[in-house]
Amino acid sequence: MPGWPVAKEPGPRQRAWYRQALEIWEDVQGPPKPRAQILHNLAVLSQQRGWVDQALDLYQQALALREKALPPDHPDTAETLHDLAHFHYLQQRNEEARSLLYQQALAIREQVFGPHHPKTEATRAASVHLLREMGHEDEAARVEHAGQAEQESAT
Repeated sequence: MPGWPVAKEPGPRQRAWYRQALEIWEDVQGPPKPRAQILHNLAVLSQQRGWVDQALDLYQQALALREKALPPDHPDTAETLHDLAHFHYLQQRNEEARSLLYQQALAIREQVFGPHHPKTEATRAASVHLLREMGHEDEAARVEHAGQAEQESAT
């Protein structure tokens, strides 16, 4: 799927380091933003390793913490929404992916970054791809056209 970030395959050491860092933050009750980033990174690593249940749980924890600690339109929240949507897409849970991508992550990224930012464009492209794959061609065209219209009005 176009626009999804690709990371190198993590090794057991990287996963252990993230887990240890998370445990330290939990022990000292560190600030929620870094804790949420650690949870998010662990979710990505777990997803890459194929640990589906753990990845979903970690994404949900990261999202809950970010939604509680950050403003509703924070880019970090959009990052977790985007990656969680990709996770759902890979698990063939397209309705969940559609809701997270189109209705939430794209809206935040358009508001915060604007229509031309690479992160906004990546989320829009992923949304259009997903909608077309689901057979929602009209909705995909609307999302795609909205992005093109925003580009034209900015020039």
